[in-house]
Amino acid sequence: ENAQTELDRRQKVFDKGFAAKADLDTARMLRDRLQADIERTQALIAQKSIYAPWDGRLGLRDVAVGKYVAAGQTLIWLQSVDPIYADFTVTESDFGRIKVGQKVNAKFSAYPDDSFNGEVTTTDARVSASSRMITVRAKIANADGRLVPGMYADVTVTVGEPQPVVTIPQTAVTYSLYGDSVFAVVKAKNPDPNAKEPGLEIERRFVKLGMTRGGRVNVVDGVKPGDQVVIAGQNKIDQGSKVRIDNSIALNLTVDRNTQ
Repeated sequence: ENAQTELDRRQKVFDKGFAAKADLDTARMLRDRLQADIERTQALIAQKSIYAPWDGRLGLRDVAVGKYVAAGQTLIWLQSVDPIYADFTVTESDFGRIKVGQKVNAKFSAYPDDSFNGEVTTTDARVSASSRMITVRAKIANADGRLVPGMYADVTVTVGEPQPVVTIPQTAVTYSLYGDSVFAVVKAKNPDPNAKEPGLEIERRFVKLGMTRGGRVNVVDGVKPGDQVVIAGQNKIDQGSKVRIDNSIALNLTVDRNTQ
């Protein structure tokens, strides 16, 4: 500002013919040099401002005010939290059933009573050489910001259409080297004609089992819907044993009804 004032004053004196042109040029050069210094300083100040490349949440600072920092030094973490991405692995045999757009359900230990919905966005282009697994990425909405990067998630992918299955409690299955079996309650082949109730007996059936979930096991073959099976006390019965169903005694069995 002072240099500009001095230049204006010398310009007026020069216009009246009382100053040499060299003095006017010196004042103009001084003004231009000072203006260049100001612009250079402003450019340096602008370089010291850091702008976030995307929207997100800032973490804790790794530096304090007034501390000197070096090029490439971490100052603070910026995390994108909405949406948030969950990476999980699947086996080669399951990979063929994974498709982009499939719905996923994720549960986190921080919120054991809540589940978070999302969808598959992409898959890795290779199989891990160490684990022989393939990484799948799902996108989960996180508008409230409850989920933070680094959390562990239990992810379930909804594959295909729901299929009706036959399930029984795991306690009904007798596991052995000769095959898995259950004791079914069927009508007696030779009932007592004098009996007041229909005769029932035990029939041992070998079964083919599927997946297990929530204390129940899927029976692929060997048991049909509506069949009655023994779920406790198998050591007291055998093939052909006569039985009577007494539903007045309630068994103390905890079953997750959501899996039935």
